[in-house]
Amino acid sequence: MTYIGFEIERQFGEVFGAGFGYSFYNTRLSAKNEDLRGTLRTSHHGPRLYLTPAF
Repeated sequence: MTYIGFEIERQFGEVFGAGFGYSFYNTRLSAKNEDLRGTLRTSHHGPRLYLTPAF
């Protein structure tokens, strides 16, 4: 399992923030036992854009 991400965030005053980033998530599962069959591979990557409130 791998997760890599980076982000840049900017605070506007004390209550509001905005940012953007990029994330990469990868999972791989394999089984070589005779009783268990299967391979699971999943991958997600892409940009993020977000808003953040502060309390």
